[in-house]
Amino acid sequence: MKQYTLTVFCVFSLYVMIPFSMFGSTDNSSSILLQAMMNTRNTELKSLEMNADLTVTMQGQTNNAQCEFIMLGKDSLSMHITGPFGFSVAKLFASSGYFLFLDNLQGRAIEGIPNADNLSKVTFIPLSFTDYLSLLRAEIPGNASEYIRVSEYADTNSILYKRPHSLGGIEFVLCTKSDGLIKQYQRKNAEGITEISVLYSGYQQYDSIMIPKNVTLSVPTKEIIMKIEAQDIKVNNQISTAMRFNVPSSINILKME
Repeated sequence: MKQYTLTVFCVFSLYVMIPFSMFGSTDNSSSILLQAMMNTRNTELKSLEMNADLTVTMQGQTNNAQCEFIMLGKDSLSMHITGPFGFSVAKLFASSGYFLFLDNLQGRAIEGIPNADNLSKVTFIPLSFTDYLSLLRAEIPGNASEYIRVSEYADTNSILYKRPHSLGGIEFVLCTKSDGLIKQYQRKNAEGITEISVLYSGYQQYDSIMIPKNVTLSVPTKEIIMKIEAQDIKVNNQISTAMRFNVPSSINILKME
């Protein structure tokens, strides 16, 4: 049961469809489309609510669940995972300086600073709060102006960008050439091993903003794959529910520094 709770909070690896690491030379002047798309999304996507089916596989074991995602701008994120008959399995709330995780199956709660190290101990996904939120919004982590087009990648429909990652390694982003929508994000470590891979498909327009209905988030080094299949998407609605939740008084909250 403990593994079930943790695995449904995991995310991302279809085995690398694009050998990104083979592309070396770059064009420093051609990330304008990427920057324009990210600036538009950052401005126009003020809130995102999504009810989705989850299929999570960890080390060969697959579990199914439902999840309600609520994202208020780039300020806060909440996730509520439910199992059969609507049973509340787990909840996560995170903002730029704080996260709270409630595991109802194990009767435990954890809070702390939402950096990649802390969140990976709770969710098994090596992403910080800001990276989580960006990728769930179908946006690239970090500053779009830091990404550089890889000129040797030849595809009539796609453009490949890359940038050095702050912890070593390289981040890659594959976008459609016509509109700049992200098709895939990938992060490799300094040894060239893929740490995170995210695939997006099924984009549909909501309030003039293109949102993917299907997201596959993988962590190949941990044999984790999470598929998100959105069933209901709401964009820029007023958030009517409290994103942060209360922990039952019977549960002691563990703190992560």
